[in-house]
Amino acid sequence: MNNIKKKDLIMGKKCENMFLKIFTKFKKLDKFNHFDFINKKKKTLIELKSRNYCFNGHLKDWQVGKNKIEEARRLSRDGYSIFFYMMFFDGLYYYKFNENNLYSDAYIKIGGRNDRDQNEEKDYVFIKSDVMKKSKIDLKVPLRPDPFDECIF
Repeated sequence: MNNIKKKDLIMGKKCENMFLKIFTKFKKLDKFNHFDFINKKKKTLIELKSRNYCFNGHLKDWQVGKNKIEEARRLSRDGYSIFFYMMFFDGLYYYKFNENNLYSDAYIKIGGRNDRDQNEEKDYVFIKSDVMKKSKIDLKVPLRPDPFDECIF
C-alpha cells in the first residue's frame, strides 16, 4: 500500500473514532456504504472527511464524490437527513444536504488526486466553502501523528 494512502487511512480512522466518541447515537457503516455513520431512529446519515490542513485560509471548495451526492438525493427523498462533515486542523465544518439549494451551493467538475499509486480523478461535486458551517463541537484533526499509528496496518 502506498505510504501516502496508508497515512490518510490512519488519519481517517483516528478522526472517525474521535467523531464517534461525541456522536454516540450514530453507528459506523461498513466500507461499502456511501456514508460513514447512521442514526436509524432519526433517519440521519453522515459522511466524514478529514483533511491535514486548516479550513481558514485554504480557500478551497469541498470535494464530495458525485456518487455520494446522487445517493444523498435518493435517500433524502426517502426522508433521510444527510450531513457532510469535514474535520480540519482548525475545527469541524459541515454542510446539510438540501437538494433544492444544491445548484447554488455547489458545482460539478473533475477533481481528485494521483499521488496514491493510482489516478483517482473523476467527477466530483464541489460544495462552496462559504456555505459550509463551523460546528459548535470542538473536534480537530490531530496536528502531530502518533508514532504508534504505524502499527495499525
